[in-house]
Amino acid sequence: MKKVVLILILIGFTAVFAFADNFILRNGTQHAFFSVYLSDSTIDDWEEDLLDRNQVIRPGGSLRIQLVEYTGNPMDILVIDEDGDTYTIHNRRIRVGETITITYADMD
Repeated sequence: MKKVVLILILIGFTAVFAFADNFILRNGTQHAFFSVYLSDSTIDDWEEDLLDRNQVIRPGGSLRIQLVEYTGNPMDILVIDEDGDTYTIHNRRIRVGETITITYADMD
């Protein structure tokens, strides 16, 4: 029994560390998101689209984003919805594990 408990604890720690450098982007609108871009605020160019070609974030849905080589600088987030409307958040310091919800207040 002790071995089973120890294994479950180790699996739990592994899961925590697997998501340790992620945050969640949530769709708080009534429109599907077709493109998501994340870029360091000190860079004038958007990186590649984080969504796969056939991937969308439905209303109320979310996307787990891994912070690869995150410097701790503020980030810019750009989202494009099904109608081509854009939503932008500028100079946001992202905390690991947090959920950022895109709403109509973020629409450009």
